[in-house]
This record gives sequence, C-alpha cells and structure tokens, in this order.
Amino acid sequence: MMPHTDQNYYQRLGVTPAATPVQLRQAYRARVMETHPDLHPGADPTPYRLVKKAYETLANPDERQRYDVLMGLGAEAYRPCVYRRSFDRLFASLLFGLRATVLSVRDLSDQVDVARRKAG
Repeated sequence: MMPHTDQNYYQRLGVTPAATPVQLRQAYRARVMETHPDLHPGADPTPYRLVKKAYETLANPDERQRYDVLMGLGAEAYRPCVYRRSFDRLFASLLFGLRATVLSVRDLSDQVDVARRKAG
C-alpha cells in the first residue's frame, strides 16, 4: 500500500477530482469506518487524521478550488487568470527581453529589470 504522505486528498478518500459533494461525503464516511481509532483499538490514529483533513479541505468549495489549483488538478477555466497572465508576461519578457551575453550577475539583474518594466 502507498504511504499516506504520497497520496493527495482525493486518493485518501478514494474518489476522483470530479467527485460531487455527495460522493465525497459517502467516501469520507466509508474511510472513517476503516480508519477511526475508536472502532479499531490499538490502530494508528494518523490515517484517520489524514482522512479527516482531506475531507475538511474538499468539503469546503473555496478550499477545494484552491487545493485543485495548487495541485494542478483543476480545469484551466477554474484557475485564476491573474496567475496565467502574470507568468505569461514574466516568461515572455525573460525570453525576449534578455540579451544573449551576460557578463555578470549585475548585468543579468539589470536586464531582468528592463524586461519587467517593458512587460508592465
């Protein structure tokens, strides 16, 4: 079995990123029955805590959207366009605004500053 630290929240609950809130709740209840320390005396409480944390995050729509964006699981439409534009501008300015020769770190920082100003 894969260690819990290598699993994302969806894997901990046993659902896909497209799961509905009802499916999340059902999966959470099933996983709690498997991992709750009161139901399994002497068992390690860590898996239960991890399942609980996963459900708390995914049950909240705002936190779930944030988690999906950070994990790269959300659809492109749900990712804030501010991030896309910022990175696109940064990379475009770095790729096209820098000269081919860099003699020192100071030269590089000067070129990056000029490219940032051009990008707006």
